[in-house]
Amino acid sequence: MERLTGRADALTAGSRFLERRFGGTLIPHVRDTEAWDPARYDREAARAALDAGHRRVVMFLGTPRGHKGVDDLVAAMGSLGDGVMLAIVGTDPAGEAARRWAKTPSVRVFGEIPFDDVPRWLIAADVVAVPQRATADTVGQVPAKIFDAMALARPVISTSVSMIPEILDGCGLVVPPGDVRALAAGIRRLLDDPAEAAALGRAGRARCEAEYSFRAARARLFPLFERVEREAP
Repeated sequence: MERLTGRADALTAGSRFLERRFGGTLIPHVRDTEAWDPARYDREAARAALDAGHRRVVMFLGTPRGHKGVDDLVAAMGSLGDGVMLAIVGTDPAGEAARRWAKTPSVRVFGEIPFDDVPRWLIAADVVAVPQRATADTVGQVPAKIFDAMALARPVISTSVSMIPEILDGCGLVVPPGDVRALAAGIRRLLDDPAEAAALGRAGRARCEAEYSFRAARARLFPLFERVEREAP
């Protein structure tokens, strides 16, 4: 596939790593920020579905492969106290890893959900955690769930992998990958300061609307299509 890129009339790249390697127009993941307006979703109903009670909710939503750092997140929960629960959404509860995570009292595992239902779950989160590890799988990857959380104005904590620091600059927390203590401290900071967490969430949604929305993607893609059409033999 890499050898075929030279035959393309135009290229798009989903991350800075791929842009540096292949050139082209940078277009990371985008979200329909109109459809994913947090005002459209019932946060209290979402919390009730999680059986959160009075606990604050840290959420990981997605396919929990090894490089996603879910083991680091579960380890971080040990220092956050009984008033915090971790909801892991998107894995088979009967799987070996899920059964292991569920042994931690503060962790609850929920199965896979349809993509269209993501906002109805994610709106329940007080903090969305995307603890990517630094591996060969993640050097050029940008996790889509960061943009889910940003669109819904959820506070995000992630790691300094790929272009995540650029995406979350000023609108999220970034800690070193694989650093469980730093991850726990960052989550604690957001839970202990709801005003900061809410401000980061609002800034994240504003960034998503400006740079990672359908509108922003159209502004990059349509001129590209028009150029290719003009230059076609």
